[in-house]
Amino acid sequence: MRLPTLLLLLLLIACTLPLMLRMEQVLVFALPGDLPLGTLLAAIAFLSGNAAVISAQSPGSLLYPLAWLGLAAGTVWLPLGIYLSGNPALSFSGDDSASSLFWRFTLGLGVATCVLLLWSGWYSWRRR
Repeated sequence: MRLPTLLLLLLLIACTLPLMLRMEQVLVFALPGDLPLGTLLAAIAFLSGNAAVISAQSPGSLLYPLAWLGLAAGTVWLPLGIYLSGNPALSFSGDDSASSLFWRFTLGLGVATCVLLLWSGWYSWRRR
């Protein structure tokens, strides 16, 4: 495993660790601009997960463009959420369709990132 891939995977683990350990106090800590730390960690996790797949795969691989698509989706995740909710805390009020759209996008992005990571790991293991 290459060093950039390893570092990106460690960053992904570090970002998801507070969620897995149920550290709510850390996740709701407000950063400047009232952005919760958990929201920033989620955005970084989406980006680092897809960047790890890009780092691990060659440009000719099927996973490579899919990971770039995931990286693009991860890049717009936070700005889209802030735009749709109207606040950095991603607290939706009123319009259920915007909330539903955003949380479905979030679920799809999370599942796609996990699938790409697992597929990339399996593909790298199989190539050896």
